[in-house]
Amino acid sequence: MMLVSTLVFFSVLKLMPLAEATALNFCAPLFVVALSPWLLGERPSAHARVSRWSGVAIGFVGMLIVVRPGGELSGAGIALGLLSALVFALMQMLTRRIAAHDAPMTTLIQSGVTGAALTTLLVPFFWFEAAPTPLQAVLLLSTGITGSIGHYFVIRAFQYADASFLSPFLYLQILSATTIGYLAFGQLPDWITALGVAVICVGGLCVAGGESALRAVARRLGRAG
Repeated sequence: MMLVSTLVFFSVLKLMPLAEATALNFCAPLFVVALSPWLLGERPSAHARVSRWSGVAIGFVGMLIVVRPGGELSGAGIALGLLSALVFALMQMLTRRIAAHDAPMTTLIQSGVTGAALTTLLVPFFWFEAAPTPLQAVLLLSTGITGSIGHYFVIRAFQYADASFLSPFLYLQILSATTIGYLAFGQLPDWITALGVAVICVGGLCVAGGESALRAVARRLGRAG
């Protein structure tokens, strides 16, 4: 799942700017919230269900703002972006299931070795067509290192919390994606995209913090009654 999600996301980056592509990937938490009760058996409380589905609805609106049906973004890029988000969500849910049984390093090493073995089979078809420069090779190596460190922390986090609660933390990526998009490619999202990203992030906050807020309100109402 991680390999497929990465390959699809790289295809998205060829069709649209980094910030917009990352914003579409933010639909992954919405897929997690929607699918985790069936695929993971997660049964959150009534307060959690309200906050999480509210977040899903808000995030969907934000996604529509970013996509702007009928706008200038590539239709193929949008479709691939949503596919990448779905596959990434499935990977998160699988990680959550595996984290309950295996040590984080076991999951990290096995997934890394599997991905390396599969992509090595593809190298002869692409390497000589556009071999990377030394700088590009270093950058590619750095993505492997930082990606491994990040994936390790994700695995550790899934040992302690539900997938539907943790997935909205993905929204923090928009900060780095926007920064890198500007520094490396001179790309900045327009104000409509920025608005859509902000709405998606609000949806994520509803998922992550709405449950505790609803419980606090319920306690206050209970005391007042």
